[in-house]
Amino acid sequence: MKNYIRQSFGLVLIVFVVLVGLSFITTEFTLFGHTFKPVNLFSDVEKEIIDSTLAAKKVKPQFVDTCKTGITCFEDYSKDKNALNNFLDALLHLDSTKQTAVRIGYFGDSFIEGDIITATLRDSLQSLYGGHGVGLMPVTSMVNQFRQTVTHNFSGFTTYTALEGKPANASLGFACNTFVPAAGATLNFGAIKSNPRLSRFNCINIYYRSGANTTVSCNINSKGAQSFTLVATKKVGLVQIKKDSIRNTAFSFGGGGEIYGIALEDTTGISVDNLSLRGNSGMALLNVGEDMMAEFDSLRGYKLIVLQYGLNVAAEGTTKFTAYENNMIKVINRLKKNCPGATILLVSVSDRSTKKNGEYVTMKSIPLLVESQRRIASETGIAFWNLFEAMGGEKSMVTYADKGWANKDYTHLKFSGGKQIAKILMETILYEKYKYVEKKKSL
Repeated sequence: MKNYIRQSFGLVLIVFVVLVGLSFITTEFTLFGHTFKPVNLFSDVEKEIIDSTLAAKKVKPQFVDTCKTGITCFEDYSKDKNALNNFLDALLHLDSTKQTAVRIGYFGDSFIEGDIITATLRDSLQSLYGGHGVGLMPVTSMVNQFRQTVTHNFSGFTTYTALEGKPANASLGFACNTFVPAAGATLNFGAIKSNPRLSRFNCINIYYRSGANTTVSCNINSKGAQSFTLVATKKVGLVQIKKDSIRNTAFSFGGGGEIYGIALEDTTGISVDNLSLRGNSGMALLNVGEDMMAEFDSLRGYKLIVLQYGLNVAAEGTTKFTAYENNMIKVINRLKKNCPGATILLVSVSDRSTKKNGEYVTMKSIPLLVESQRRIASETGIAFWNLFEAMGGEKSMVTYADKGWANKDYTHLKFSGGKQIAKILMETILYEKYKYVEKKKSL
C-alpha cells in the first residue's frame, strides 16, 4: 500500500504557509467578487502589545470640558475652530429660505450600506428643512433588495469599484464606482409610498461622462418614454430632468459612456447621499482622481462630507495604523482641496466585539483606532465625531445586539440600530447649530 504521509505533510505545510501569509493582511479584501475578512492564525496566543509611540501621540479631545451632558460633541481641529461653519451656515440659510438645496455626502462601508443610519438622518433633516427623495443612487447595487428607502432594479451594466483599483477603460466616479451601460441596459427606481418624504421628488440629476453623444430614454410615472441625449463631454456632465411629483422612473440606455450616479431629489431642502462601498477602509478614495472630485463637487456642491470608516481596518491584534493614517490624511487633504465648500466630518469606528474567554468584549484595537482617527482629524484640521463613545464605549455593541439593534456578528447594525445612531448624530448636529448661533450672537 502506498504511503501518503509525505504528501499529507506537504499539504498541511502549504495550508500553514498560506494562513501565515493571510495573517499579515489586516483589512477585508475582494477577490473574484467575494469579500474575505482578515485571518489571524495567532490571535489566541499572541500577546496584546500596545505600541508606545501611539500613546505618546494622543490628542486631547476638543470640547471635552464644555460639551453638554448626554451629547458627544463634534471635535473641531481646524486652526480657527471653523471646521463646521460651511455646513452650519447652510442650515441657517435654510432656516431663512427654503429655496436652496443643501447636499450631504455620507461615505462609509458595509456598516451603512442599504441606507442604514443615513435613512433616519435624511428623514430627520428633511422633516426640519424640507426636501424629498433618497439623493444620489448607484446604478447597480449588491443590496438593492435590502434597501428600504427606494425600489431599485437594473440590468445590462458593467460595474467598476475603487476596490479593484483604477479601471483601464473607465474613470472612477466620486462615490468610488462607475457604471457602463451596454446597448439596451435598463434601470428602474420607485418611490416609497408609505413615507411622505420618499413618496415623491421633483428632480432627476444624471452624472456622467461620454466620448460621444449617447441616447437615453426615461419613462416617468409610467406616462410614456421621452428621449434625451447625454452630450459628449470630457468633464463630468449633468443632465437634469424636472417634473412635479415624480414617483417612479424607467431608464433605457443606448450604450456607451460612463454613469457615475443618478440623484432622485428636490431642487430645495436637504439631500443625503449614501455613498457606501462594502470592504472600503476609506483608502480606496485614493483611486478616485482629483479632477473627478473637483468636477463632481462643482455640480453637486456638497456642504457636508462625512467619512465613516474603520471596520475594515480594525483587526484583533492590530495596534499600529501608520499606513492607514498616512493614506487617510492624503484622502482628506484631496477632499479639502477639491471640495472647498464642504465641511468634512470624520466619524470614528464604531464598537466591535470579539469573543474572549466565552464572553463578547470590545476588540482591543478599537480604542487605538479611535485615537488614530482623532489624530487624522487633528493633522488635517477637520471635525471629528467619536461614534465609539456616542454608542456607549466599551461593549456597547454587545448592548446593541442584546437589544436587537445589531447583528450577532457584533459588528454590523440592523436598521433599528441605525435609527439609534442617526438619532444621536442628529441631536449632536442640532446642538452644534445651537452653539454656533449663540456664538454668532455674542460677536
